[in-house]
Amino acid sequence: MTGTGRIRERFAAARAADALELEQGFLRLTNVSVVLVYFLVSFLWDRFLDDGEIFILLTMVGVLGSGVAHLSWILARPGVNHVRRRCAILLDMASITLGMVVAEDTGAMLYGLFLWVAIGNGFRFGRWYLHYAQAMSLVGFALVTLLSDFWHQHLTLASALALTLLIIPWYVSLLIKRVDATTHRLEEARGEAEAANVAKSKFLAAASHDLRQPMQALSMYASVLEERGNADAKRAVHGIQLSVTNLEQMFDSLLDISKIEAGVVKPRVVAFPLMPLIEHVMEGERPMAAHKNLELRAVKCSANVLSDPALLERMLRNLVTNAIRYTQRGRIIVGCRRVQGGRLRIEVVDSGIGIALEEQERIFDEYYQLSGKSAQGLGLGLPIVKSLGELLGHAVAVRSATGQGSVFSIELERAFVTAMPAPPGSSPVAALDSLKVVLVDDDTEIRESMRLLIEGWGCRSVTGATVGEIEERLRAEHLTPDALIVDYRLAGAMSGLQVIERLRASFGAELPALIITGTANPSFLQSRASGIPFALKPVAPGKLRAFLSHAVRA
Repeated sequence: MTGTGRIRERFAAARAADALELEQGFLRLTNVSVVLVYFLVSFLWDRFLDDGEIFILLTMVGVLGSGVAHLSWILARPGVNHVRRRCAILLDMASITLGMVVAEDTGAMLYGLFLWVAIGNGFRFGRWYLHYAQAMSLVGFALVTLLSDFWHQHLTLASALALTLLIIPWYVSLLIKRVDATTHRLEEARGEAEAANVAKSKFLAAASHDLRQPMQALSMYASVLEERGNADAKRAVHGIQLSVTNLEQMFDSLLDISKIEAGVVKPRVVAFPLMPLIEHVMEGERPMAAHKNLELRAVKCSANVLSDPALLERMLRNLVTNAIRYTQRGRIIVGCRRVQGGRLRIEVVDSGIGIALEEQERIFDEYYQLSGKSAQGLGLGLPIVKSLGELLGHAVAVRSATGQGSVFSIELERAFVTAMPAPPGSSPVAALDSLKVVLVDDDTEIRESMRLLIEGWGCRSVTGATVGEIEERLRAEHLTPDALIVDYRLAGAMSGLQVIERLRASFGAELPALIITGTANPSFLQSRASGIPFALKPVAPGKLRAFLSHAVRA
């Protein structure tokens, strides 16, 4: 390493160990240099230097050298050093005192440095150092008054200035005490707020898991009724499914805004084709649009973009859901257009109620509902879009007028190389006759509802709450499973991942498996699942069927 590199390393180490003292070291050299220039200009005003003036200038050069030595000490031994701090204060006060004594009236301007040093040390290192420096300044100024003829002749002025050295630092000390007390209260309040935020996140996560369990069973039972019931029953079941979907979206919104506020959402930006993501969103939202007799259409787009596919999908889904909620008739169109600077704008155009100009900023506030409209949802969809847009660096905008519909847009960077695909759409449906499916879930209602559903598709199911029950039934019936559907959080000691690993060890490492979970933390599952797909409860029947169709082809 070169000499310059070693010096930079020393400065970096000193800054990391005690940045305030290093800053003070530089400031000391700056102040001494300014004083030296001041004396030099004052003494050369008559273009002549006498012996006394030369002595003063040499004294200031010596003080500058002592400042360099102190800075070298900091660099050689970085870290908090109370002895060095006290020595620095003694050096400063001694230098000011010497300058005022030898320079007489010319050095009177140095008086202000007594206060500068005392107050500066107080704000940097605390009240103890302020009063220590104050004591040194009083001693120093007393010596100036005794040893300097100029100040000896102006005792009234000297007394007033000494009183200033006594009062002002004490007042500053009182202010520092108040600031410290306020800072302490703020830190306590921040700690309480952070603890409350963690508790809120834990509560929401636990509530999500517990409440998604009955929602999953309800969704499965409704799907069974829909497949087996008459036309009237199917209409009722369709309404139940829409209610479950709305409830799931509310849970997701609460959890999303909680995770964003807690700063746990970390984007993974990649390049991917946009159209499959749009189609995936449209497929999920079509049932809700069809229920309101709305046309939901996507304009073909061949562009690739740079973003986090999961977060961008969440943003677009929220915009489409919002458009459906506030559109009573007509259509919603999703498309994209290229804009300047190598960027792309995704637009969601609706023929809905529109938004008044004065409300177009407020709609992105949490829990805000359009005035005069019945509450729909929690008012979190658009705030989540805005927050995720800020996180990803995507501009979110709206153009609208009352009664004339709205255009919501997301502007993001185009990509010219595809790194990974976006989430896939629906897979072709395969026949599921005689497919042997293992269901592992410790919730009896979920097991029973899923059993009824997949057996209605022609599958043969083996259900149980633990891996031991499953293995026992497989041995008793001499079966080899074709697919596994396993809850992530089970009542026993084993997790769903461990159950899958154990069954794969017995029946083949390539045995298709799906994890279902009520724990809304996809990034955590992605890091643990080792490539095993997972679905968040309540799992749509279409997702289960798509997984089983894939298992048949596998």
